Formats: sequence, structure tokens, C-alpha cells
Amino acid sequence: MLPEIISKIYVINLEHCKDRKEHIIDEFKNNNIENYEFFTAVDKDSEQVKNMMNSNFIAHFPPCFKCKQNTCNCNNNYLMDSQIGNWCSFINLMKKIQKEEHNELIMISEDDIKFTKNGLENINKVISRENFKQKNIDKEKPILIRLAKAYR
Repeated sequence: MLPEIISKIYVINLEHCKDRKEHIIDEFKNNNIENYEFFTAVDKDSEQVKNMMNSNFIAHFPPCFKCKQNTCNCNNNYLMDSQIGNWCSFINLMKKIQKEEHNELIMISEDDIKFTKNGLENINKVISRENFKQKNIDKEKPILIRLAKAYR
């Protein structure tokens, strides 16, 4: 089970990605997670992404947004439309959360996560009243905790 101080989970999912939606439903079911809601992701071809691309908010290549060099060998040295769509999805969801009142923490998940063998155990170690108290974390103030392990 997830920590009791997580009151809600939002799952970011593109409407047309039904296979990913089914995946996360199964993943949550296998880990006894029930309190979640899907949030519609921003598609890479949306007006919001196009407007973002045409704004000064997005860094354009050159230079590379990672190493700041005009020529480099960085993988993905420019922001792709799909990455901007993903970021817009998080922005939109954060705006929604900001309007709502929550007494506990909210978890945001993408639709392609896979819990590792000890995944929930690790989440429970990090996100607990005891750990917050020990680390002097005030959950009444905005806090962002990112837990991830990427496999490549």
C-alpha cells in the first residue's frame, strides 16, 4: 500500500494511448492501489505545444539545452514536441491541483511506470510522517519529491 499521507494519485495519460492506460491500471491493481484518477495529457501536436514552441519559454538549439554548447554530442540536445507536451501536461495538472484543497500529499504518475520489487517499500520509507519529521519537512508547504529509476 502507498503511504497514508498520499491522498490522491493523478496519472498523466494521452487519450489515444489505451495500451498505456491498461498497463497502469494493471500495475496499480497488482500493487493494491485504488485511489487514482486519469489526467488527460497534452498531445505533441496541440496548440499549447505550438504556442510554447513559439515563445521565449522554450530554449531552441543551438545552444544545447543540456551543455549550453553550440555543437555537442549530447543525446537529445533539443527539446522535442513530445517532451514539451509532457511538460505542458505537468503544468496543467499543477494548475488543477493548485485550485483544489488537499490536506495530504498528491502523487503524480506517468502511465508507463513499473514498480520494482521493493518500489512501494521504498516509497513508504521516503514518504512518511516520521521521515518528514526527522528531516524537518513541512508538508503544509509546497514540496516536490521525485522518485524514479530508469532502466536503459
